[in-house]
Amino acid sequence: MFLGPIGIAGVLWDYRCGLRKLGVDAQLILWYQHEFKYGYDELCDTSGLIPRRAFYYVTNMIEKKIYGSDWVTKTMLELRNRDKIEDFIQRFDVFHFRSGHSLVPHNADVRSLKKAGKKIVMTYWGCDSRCASAALSSNYPEKACLCKLSGRCRRPCRYTKKVNMIKYWSKNADMIFSGLTNSSLLDFLGVPYELAIIPIDTEHWKRFESEIKKDKLLIVHAPSSVYKGTTKITDSVHQLQKKYDFDFKVIQGVPNETVREWLNVADIVVDQFGMGGWYGRLSVESMSMGNPTLSHIKDEHKETHKQFSDLPIINITPDTLYDRLEELIIDPGLRKKIGKESRKYVENIHSSDVVCKRLLDTYRRL
Repeated sequence: MFLGPIGIAGVLWDYRCGLRKLGVDAQLILWYQHEFKYGYDELCDTSGLIPRRAFYYVTNMIEKKIYGSDWVTKTMLELRNRDKIEDFIQRFDVFHFRSGHSLVPHNADVRSLKKAGKKIVMTYWGCDSRCASAALSSNYPEKACLCKLSGRCRRPCRYTKKVNMIKYWSKNADMIFSGLTNSSLLDFLGVPYELAIIPIDTEHWKRFESEIKKDKLLIVHAPSSVYKGTTKITDSVHQLQKKYDFDFKVIQGVPNETVREWLNVADIVVDQFGMGGWYGRLSVESMSMGNPTLSHIKDEHKETHKQFSDLPIINITPDTLYDRLEELIIDPGLRKKIGKESRKYVENIHSSDVVCKRLLDTYRRL
């Protein structure tokens, strides 16, 4: 089982670990290690012998009809270590990719994989399939992408590339997974997919004896970018600190294990709002640690997907954040109750044992 070549949010690493517990020889092979230092088995830059930026610049200039072009495919395969791809084809039966990328730029290896009878799975998360242009031109009621790529997403060229990517994989992947995403181009284009659920090792992500000392209630916010409501969250917390005595810790740009250390001693965790109306990896990690967790949640997602009906995350908006935090600060019993519910929810929904059994069943149906 090949997993890769991008390891954002550590999801594929958790797939790898969960599948190995089930007896599957799964390996995570990445182009590069993520800045948060999630695990991997092997680093393998198959993008070519020239820098990736230069490679994309050259190929984009001739990208009138990139997919299926024999000349482009041949050129790209000559620019990288062909032996690596041939080795992977021999070693693996199923290739599970993410974010629209296969082993080499512009998916030039897909033809070889399919010719060899290999099964291909593609998974999208968040902005992989979310596009502001799609939201603004459809019946979705809100803007799609509030992250730093928002401006780029609204450009016609960006929209076209995402549409072409999704159409390409709808024809070439044997199975498509996608996380819950507002204004998803998969829905907009009518592309069928199965719901992807973030897996987590619940034995690793549980309370442990810490060397971090604290003498006050601690609120933690650990955004992967400042576009997850950090400014508003910080402002609300500072207002509350004028009234209550507690500490506040913002964790950013550090290895995932450092985040784990701080979630282990947190009393309250604020994840995000303004990023699609659902929760991400941080919320799962926080809930697994038994923390009451706050994030912006759209009720329609819980109504549409009944397995999330017991979600214990406290829903917040910029207008309600202050009040929801204050309720938790003054009520330790409420924090304990929600923390227990959160841990139980993760064990039932996000445990890598549960998620990867379902994933393995999907692989066997291919």
